[in-house]
Amino acid sequence: MEFNLDKDGKLLDTDKLYTKLDEWHDKRSYEDIINAITDIPRERWSVKLQFRLISAYNNLKRFDEARRELDNIAPDCHTPAQKARYFYMNGYICYIEDKEMMALSFYKKGLSVDPENTSGLDLDEEVRKCEEYIRKELNKLAELSEKMYNDIKKACSEKDESEKADITEEEFTMYLGYLSAIRKLPGTEHGMGFKNYFTKYDGEQKEGALKALSLFGITDRESMLNFYQKDRSCNLFGMYCDIPPYLEGKPRFDISELNEAGKEAFLNSAEFFKPFNRYLPSAGILAWDLCEKVGFLRLAYSCDIITNSDYCSGMLYISDGARKFFSSFEEYMLSLAFGCGVWEFHFGDWNISGAMRYMKNMMPFLLNGDLPNIKWFK
Repeated sequence: MEFNLDKDGKLLDTDKLYTKLDEWHDKRSYEDIINAITDIPRERWSVKLQFRLISAYNNLKRFDEARRELDNIAPDCHTPAQKARYFYMNGYICYIEDKEMMALSFYKKGLSVDPENTSGLDLDEEVRKCEEYIRKELNKLAELSEKMYNDIKKACSEKDESEKADITEEEFTMYLGYLSAIRKLPGTEHGMGFKNYFTKYDGEQKEGALKALSLFGITDRESMLNFYQKDRSCNLFGMYCDIPPYLEGKPRFDISELNEAGKEAFLNSAEFFKPFNRYLPSAGILAWDLCEKVGFLRLAYSCDIITNSDYCSGMLYISDGARKFFSSFEEYMLSLAFGCGVWEFHFGDWNISGAMRYMKNMMPFLLNGDLPNIKWFK
């Protein structure tokens, strides 16, 4: 097939192929669009043609392929219209995937590079719709947060403290890792439970534990200790401890000193925090970190990655920290429940609805488990 090419050897924006692409788009024949474009040598693709390909991938919900093409096209977007379309398409994918705050960020960037709307995308309207959607999601989060708070308080008050079960310090520490203790890993029949403080795996179970740890980059003692001390998945408290003071009008630092990306991340996180900040204990979401660290310590010890001394000192540090910052399992459960949401929000590209789903899924395990019916170890 012959094409009309520009001086750079790219398909002209006026080539007759676009008439055919428009026809297929009207018929929702997106596969035909993809096949026609990918049959053309990539060096002949213009920015306009690449956007048509990305649009077809988006319409088929083949978002991974769309993202790859967006990464490829980014350096070639020079005009305001091209840049706006690039940001719009990224935002569209995020919006469809319920990553509403990330979508809003992209839409605002598109609006800022093309304030005259030369792209014809009306990104100001996209920003308005996205902001309205986020407000609705945050209202849902506020309702869910109140329900979670009341449900945890009710579960923890059904028995008088004198009627709750006594536990040893070892059991107490393992219960701090409640969610990790009930989590089933590949190669294991069930979670690690709460009975055996010094659990050891062998055979298929050990292989499963080693494989699970390797997914987090943990392969030996050094990588385990580094993970324990620094990895974000079990060190969220330090990242989010500045948000409650900010929401209470007592910021610990000048937000204007953050770079653009840091400021956006902080303010988005603050918006997510706002609906449940008043329900958090003074320790905030620290319980999430303690819970995850118990789980990783137990797992690393079970397959001989860390020594007995490493394990015992780490578990003692967690136990002491829990008793220092919490005074009841009610407080700990609240911290853990909302910490679940923060974890999903943080690692889910600011996905509010995804965070709410995760909190809803975790609540039955917390409410129907042992934590409301055992005594806090003092």
